[in-house]
Amino acid sequence: MQLEAMIDKLASLEKEIAKTEALYSAQIKELEKLGKEYKGGIDKLKTAGKQLAEKGRIVVETRKNVLTFTTFLEQKRPGLEQIILKPEDAKDGGKAGDFFGRVATQFGEEIGKGIEKIWDATKDDLTHIVSVIRPFKIVEKTAAVSPEMLKNAGISDVVVSLKEWLSGKADAVAQRLIKFVGDVEKWAKGFIERTKMALAGKTQAEKAMDIIKKAAEKAVASFS
Repeated sequence: MQLEAMIDKLASLEKEIAKTEALYSAQIKELEKLGKEYKGGIDKLKTAGKQLAEKGRIVVETRKNVLTFTTFLEQKRPGLEQIILKPEDAKDGGKAGDFFGRVATQFGEEIGKGIEKIWDATKDDLTHIVSVIRPFKIVEKTAAVSPEMLKNAGISDVVVSLKEWLSGKADAVAQRLIKFVGDVEKWAKGFIERTKMALAGKTQAEKAMDIIKKAAEKAVASFS
């Protein structure tokens, strides 16, 4: 994956996070009107929102780090191009060029793998958040509707099931609507685990960039 593509990919993820966070925040405010018996479940939804926000921070910081890394490489480009394009002119039989080429290839892949971990974890968060927003809009819009009218409309079971899930039960109908097997607590824990994955990806990318920087500086110094 080219560095420019990585930056663009992370930037697009930032926008998607911001858009989803706004919709999710508005949805939670509406759900808070349901009553204190659903507070525990709503708190779990808030936990998920905080974890998505944390991934947003990881995405922003990683994009900035990659951008700084590209600036560093641009500054080193004249010397690096000499090494890569004319390895026979490098000191010690072209070892400088060979050394940097190996490091750049190996750890360039590590940068990409780290960013993919961030991407995958964050996209999973976004998918789960959206899967909750959609069905709970039904609950929001029917809050003032009588049970009889809901029954006549054929959605009373759906509303009851979603509220059951929010209250902590692994309701089968709600699980099908939310596309998740388990209760709201298990659902929220998934966000915490994916944040750990995203942090691991960030660390992996940062370590790889640091290794390449040191290799570039060493290669240019040995070529000079």
